[in-house]
Amino acid sequence: EFRNYDGKFWEKKIFAPSSLIYYLGVSEKIPELEHHTLFFDEDLFDHSVEIYKEPQWPKKPLFYVCCPSRTDASVAPAGHENLFLLMPLAPGLKDEEATREKFFKIMIKRLEKQIERSISHTIDYKKSYCVSDFISDYNSY
Repeated sequence: EFRNYDGKFWEKKIFAPSSLIYYLGVSEKIPELEHHTLFFDEDLFDHSVEIYKEPQWPKKPLFYVCCPSRTDASVAPAGHENLFLLMPLAPGLKDEEATREKFFKIMIKRLEKQIERSISHTIDYKKSYCVSDFISDYNSY
């Protein structure tokens, strides 16, 4: 009863992508990373279809890595790095913990391939944030 727009209005709208985000603390420096790193090493068109036309978890995801501690040492303890891994997704997907972890492994494996070394064993903080968190925390669908 308090809506400004009915369901038909919203059915016509194209929503912005959601995302799977991982917040990581790493107990060593990663000089191979810049502040911003884009992993556009898979097909952009295919990933965009899986967001906008045929909503699903991407088969070959693109993602972004931010390493803010590369340019601001105050965001991580000395000798550590602070990382964000962000993968764009279709809104409204079911994001169970097992699914989140599956995509974390895909992203971290590609990141490690890029920097040519393993960092998984140095992760001392890890938290995910995804579709259901945006809904519960911000009522953002």
